[in-house]
Amino acid sequence: MHLTSQDLHSMGLPFHADETESEAPVGPSAGSSARVFDEEGRPLFLEGPGGITVLASRMPDGSLVPFGAAPAALEMEPGERAHYRAIERHKRRGAESRFSRNAAVANLSRGEMSVAATSGAAAMLDLPRVASLAARRLVAWPWFDRLFLALIAVAVILLAIENPDTDPNSTLGRFLAAAEVVFTVVFAIEILTKMLAFGVRCNRPGTYFRSPLNILDVVVVAADIVSFTGVLGTTNLAALRALRALRPLRTVERLPGLRRLVTSLVRSVGNLAHLCCLMLIFFALAGLVAMEVFGGSLSNRCFSLSDGSLDDGQERACGGMYSCDSGTFCGSDRVAPDMGVTTFTNIGWAGINLLFAVTLEGWTPLMYRSQDAVGQWAWVFWVAVVAVGSFILFNLALAVVTTNRAGNRKTSLRVGGEPVGRPGNPSR
Repeated sequence: MHLTSQDLHSMGLPFHADETESEAPVGPSAGSSARVFDEEGRPLFLEGPGGITVLASRMPDGSLVPFGAAPAALEMEPGERAHYRAIERHKRRGAESRFSRNAAVANLSRGEMSVAATSGAAAMLDLPRVASLAARRLVAWPWFDRLFLALIAVAVILLAIENPDTDPNSTLGRFLAAAEVVFTVVFAIEILTKMLAFGVRCNRPGTYFRSPLNILDVVVVAADIVSFTGVLGTTNLAALRALRALRPLRTVERLPGLRRLVTSLVRSVGNLAHLCCLMLIFFALAGLVAMEVFGGSLSNRCFSLSDGSLDDGQERACGGMYSCDSGTFCGSDRVAPDMGVTTFTNIGWAGINLLFAVTLEGWTPLMYRSQDAVGQWAWVFWVAVVAVGSFILFNLALAVVTTNRAGNRKTSLRVGGEPVGRPGNPSR
């Protein structure tokens, strides 16, 4: 199969060619090189009827290497590198320029592989590169992610059905064990396919291991494989099988809305860290005030005047709004209520009680006990803590995440709906 510039134009592919070679056939019988580039001077992956077309470049040692995503991924000769830098400088100045470099087209049609090089000689592409291209096409198939998303959902449902009391020799037990093996093998094939498609070198953008979620996939599947094979024995199997609970996280990479939400949370970590510092300062200030004002007063109780015993059934603190009955006096046994938790004798316990207050969990009993111990005005302190901590600081965290999510949405809309350049995933 031969492709001419007219064929490329009919397929709607943006390109330009050298004027002297614009109508030269692209194929193994081409007498000269076929130089087909996009408008920015980057070589194209072409798909023609009946086969796949891959652009390749002659390297300095004379070998032919298929292009990846950009010419920067290839080694250039000094003259070519200087020319490419000059082109980039012209682009920054707003000038239009064309970048030409020696290229060849490898036609994969009907199982035959051939290359049209600059000298017109042919060369065979090695099978790993063909397999990588086929894996890229498979991963780019829209139903690829949908299929594995459905499989993950089924695997999670079966994981939820599992019961520790299920007999392994029962019908359900054998079915769950067989399904676990099948899902592990299928997910391992998915990982290997993506590794073949995107590569595994961590020092290049867009490769498989540049995505933390892909690393999570590998960890979960590897833990399943190790638990089945029994490499580590039976001691650590429970911990390894517990990693299966992370399977629902594998849906993050496949659902765009969920991925944007998680991305917003991750990008908010820096601002949330600053907010945490502000909250620590607030808790430190409020805790020091509570230590000075309340201290150990919540341990005050009413004791009998006759024998000094604690008034049975009396749990209210005294000394403030609450006064002891006749025949008793207000004293302290230094035992804080609620099993020693409700006290402000040190910054640690003060911080814990303040955390209860700002989460609106049982802050009114704290306020009432403080009023009984030190006076009615104690409500001012607790209302201020709840207003600042719960209604302002905690809502600032929500505002930070919402702002980052809105920024991510605007970025997605500018690039046409989905963030581009996701590591370990093809551009769609």
